[in-house]
Amino acid sequence: MYRARAGHGQDSQFDFPIFKSLEFDKEHDKYFMPAVLRRDRKLILIDFTRTGKTNTYLSREGLELIDQGSLKIIRAGSGTRFLFLQYPDGNLRCAAIKEDANVTLNLIYAANGLALHGVVDSLGRSLTFNYGDEGIQSLTQTWIANAEGLARTWAIK
Repeated sequence: MYRARAGHGQDSQFDFPIFKSLEFDKEHDKYFMPAVLRRDRKLILIDFTRTGKTNTYLSREGLELIDQGSLKIIRAGSGTRFLFLQYPDGNLRCAAIKEDANVTLNLIYAANGLALHGVVDSLGRSLTFNYGDEGIQSLTQTWIANAEGLARTWAIK
């Protein structure tokens, strides 16, 4: 989950399940994505409907989606941008989250786009998901401290 603020006030704050795809409904010409309301943990779908501009969509919650072909950018009221890329399987997955303070979180998927391989932030810290036959078997974190590269792996039980 990633915390983002859209619009104004506590009621307009969401947690976005960043591992879920952004979807497009061709019949109704709108995008939608799941979100969780912070105040009561209720799962909702955020609808983005087209504005007068051909590539811009807005949600009732104050989010803006800009369609740039295989790249979709969602802008929250806080300035945070979610970049969704279309992967070979046709799904639009969150590939990066950029905040105004030049903080970026990059999500790295396997070449086929089906599995999240890792996450890297703008400070150079990384988290790698190590898969086995039954899904994620362990997590490996790498970072630099006192000019030394460090790594730690946690097994999933």
